[in-house]
Amino acid sequence: MSGPGQAEPTLVVDESLCAPQLVAVLQIMDFKATAPQPGMQDLAIINWIGSFGGLWITTDEAAKRAYAPALLQAGVHVLEIHRPKAGMGLRDQVRLLVSVVQKVVQQVQASRRPQVFRARYSGERPVLERRVTGDTKVGWVGV
Repeated sequence: MSGPGQAEPTLVVDESLCAPQLVAVLQIMDFKATAPQPGMQDLAIINWIGSFGGLWITTDEAAKRAYAPALLQAGVHVLEIHRPKAGMGLRDQVRLLVSVVQKVVQQVQASRRPQVFRARYSGERPVLERRVTGDTKVGWVGV
């Protein structure tokens, strides 16, 4: 798992996104980026990412919820790319990811425990949020 003073995490782009293209963009930006083998099951992806302390970039909110304990135990950070019901093309995925990835990596490096982030559009403006857990509720705060 990453923590204060740690090296940049490897960014793992899920096949729920345009993985090959987004991996290429991230690598052009000098990030360590990869994608899981096509068809790899979510729990196997989580354990694989946990083995090297990476950041899972996905749109799969159901998997994030279903495997929350496994994500925490494996020390996997998550960046959920929130897509509108109408979908999101490659151009918008790239624009959103490029606008938030550096801030997410910095937060991951400064954290002692796994973090969950959500990137979305508010109109045309990219928004980055971090999941927080309080005494009585779970919510999102802007980063």
